[in-house]
Amino acid sequence: MTEQDVIDTLGRGELVVMKSDTIYGIFASALDQSAVERLHAVRDRAPEQGFIVLADSVETIGRLVTLRPQIRARLETIWATLFATSVILSSKGSKAPWLADTRTNKPSICFRVPSKQNQALRVLLQKTGPLCAPSANLPDQLPARNIKEAKAYFGDSVSLYIDSGECNENQPSRIIRFSESGTVETLRSDGRSHPEDFVITRRRKLYKFAKFDELDTCFHLEEWLAARGEIMTGDRELTVEIGAGSALFSVELAKRHPEKLFVAVDIKGDRLYQGAREAARLELANIYFVRSDIARINEVIPDARANEIWITFPDPYPRKPDAKHRLTAPRYLNYYRQLLQPHGTLQFKTDSNRLFEWSLEQFVENGWREQIMTRDLHASEVPDEAKIMTSYEKRFVNEGMTINFAQFAPADVASHQ
Repeated sequence: MTEQDVIDTLGRGELVVMKSDTIYGIFASALDQSAVERLHAVRDRAPEQGFIVLADSVETIGRLVTLRPQIRARLETIWATLFATSVILSSKGSKAPWLADTRTNKPSICFRVPSKQNQALRVLLQKTGPLCAPSANLPDQLPARNIKEAKAYFGDSVSLYIDSGECNENQPSRIIRFSESGTVETLRSDGRSHPEDFVITRRRKLYKFAKFDELDTCFHLEEWLAARGEIMTGDRELTVEIGAGSALFSVELAKRHPEKLFVAVDIKGDRLYQGAREAARLELANIYFVRSDIARINEVIPDARANEIWITFPDPYPRKPDAKHRLTAPRYLNYYRQLLQPHGTLQFKTDSNRLFEWSLEQFVENGWREQIMTRDLHASEVPDEAKIMTSYEKRFVNEGMTINFAQFAPADVASHQ
């Protein structure tokens, strides 16, 4: 494939997957409204949610949106570095209104000029014009690291795939914006140390909470405590996922068992929102999402109410001083014991062998009895529900990694079974 093939394909309003200045992206001509609409459909992204737009220069961006002289100068400085930084700018007066992110009352467009070390991409952008360039993945999935993974996501919906080899870092760009006072606010870090990364953006936090709050299955702790009694009436079996992340594992369980009740708990509302959105799409009426610190789990769930507890792929906190934060640390095991009904069980999955071995010791030392244990879950005869795979688990398994699984019950309960 030649550069001209890319230019021609994009010029026809079709989509191309290729390596950007960061990771594999799915590209469309930003100046072609129908191409952008096609990108929204293929990428399964809401029309009101904008894409990052790559351009060859600040001058090009200035032809799409109004740039004050001070902002123009700062953009030139930011994009003169070797780091990939995307900047959210007001779309007021935009010549391409279909590019705007309209989820707030201040529509915006996110732009990036590739760094100078990506001169080939800058040259391509001079020839194609600005390009929309989201990462090559579907919602709630990991960015494609190679063309094979990208094709698995998009298939024939994309006209041209450009293979640039393996992309192992999968590090998206830093995203910033300028506040009304002119300070830089970092909305997404690139993992490097930038002075502006230490600025906490309250507006961004409020936005995440707003998305979380828009679904009636999502609760902050105080709201949950007020509603819990009504939700937990009756004798439906209760399954609780601790540190649920996106909670897509619990969503799948809830889909399989409409007769049961499910509660997914995590401190990060924006993560839980992913599962809540999927549950809403599936019209599930038996699952709830609670934003809470796990240290307050005994407030979230009444004593002796849970039939099952799931802990799936928790942060391993590999440094010894951080062991107290692991979700299988003794203080948490004491919390879980209080939640379980007689004959209740706790299921634990992890790809971390070190965390698994350490956790097995904690369970035994703290009065739990092992009922099932395997170091290769998907090659075992463990019940199918334990084999429901998260997106990360699929990646681990595809890479040939084995998944550890164990089921426990408090020893005083297990001895009566």
